[in-house]
Amino acid sequence: MSINMINKTGADSFYSAKTVGFGSNKEEEAKDPYYQYPTRALAYTNEVGEALRPVPAIGNFWANALWVPAIGYFAADIYDKYKKGTDTTENDPRTAVSAAAFHTVASILSPVLAIKGAQWAATRKYGDKGDLVTKIFTTLQDRSSGLSKFAERLPSGEKMLRSLNKNAVTVTVKAVAGLATLLVLARPIDKLTERHFMKPVNRALGLDENNERHEMPVAAIGITPPEKLLTIQNKLRA
Repeated sequence: MSINMINKTGADSFYSAKTVGFGSNKEEEAKDPYYQYPTRALAYTNEVGEALRPVPAIGNFWANALWVPAIGYFAADIYDKYKKGTDTTENDPRTAVSAAAFHTVASILSPVLAIKGAQWAATRKYGDKGDLVTKIFTTLQDRSSGLSKFAERLPSGEKMLRSLNKNAVTVTVKAVAGLATLLVLARPIDKLTERHFMKPVNRALGLDENNERHEMPVAAIGITPPEKLLTIQNKLRA
């Protein structure tokens, strides 16, 4: 069964359904709260901090502080997966390692690199065409431009234009580029990590047999599991 069928249940990813994670058949656990929004958004507070780090009002202190809720979320989810284990195990370190590997790639490395890359691309020079910051700065200085007129209508827009400097434009461009990248790429990064990174990781951890990420849990779609059918048949015969 494809991941699209899983998504119809409201799950956002392989990891968003507990029963899809490591083989549980409990209907009440069909959705893992750690992978449902808005809880899942806690994983990206550190990326928000990195995107806003260039802003003087945020700076290093608040950018670093925004890592705290993200790290707390990672730790809670990893511990949760360790305690739940698989269908046949509990307190299983393999499931904890699997969750940690997922977060390392999907929740930390990939988003941060994407944000930093977008900020670099948005502020670098492209040959004779110059750079985006200079173009925006020059356009804002031209009071007849549409962008300048739009800025004037913003709260304190006139004051902002009078005190405009190139560094302020650079900071704004970096912040916008970082936040936009996070909004656009967060879920695609999750899905790519699940499909192309977690398969070999789980196989190496020996979770391949118990890991049912590609199958909709039968209890979650209202079908009696085969082992339960056999139990019912045996009771009827007795």
